[in-house]
Amino acid sequence: MNVLIEDKKWSLYEEAIRNDVCAYCCEMGEDGQCHRDSSQECGVRKYLPKLIDIAHRLENDMNMDDYLRAVRFEICNHCDNQREDGTCDVRDSVNCALDRYLSLAFDAVATVRAGKQ
Repeated sequence: MNVLIEDKKWSLYEEAIRNDVCAYCCEMGEDGQCHRDSSQECGVRKYLPKLIDIAHRLENDMNMDDYLRAVRFEICNHCDNQREDGTCDVRDSVNCALDRYLSLAFDAVATVRAGKQ
């Protein structure tokens, strides 16, 4: 199932990610701009639609353990950085923004879903 997100709701998700994830990201400069190496796309931003989709499918049973399992299965399994055995040097070296900030992204998505944004 792919959740269609109306423009207004999408902007709420983007705002929540900016406020609740980007604000704490080590790549965020004092100027308020992302200074991530342009050769590496931010996993949180890249996979935001999928993160939202996973949250919608988990509905009321949404908890961090189930969310992490779903992200590993639906996103990480298709990432070029992850090996067939499920290991990932990028994730293990804490260079995967998606993995590093997943709990913050989880909370940001949950906040918008609950209408608290």
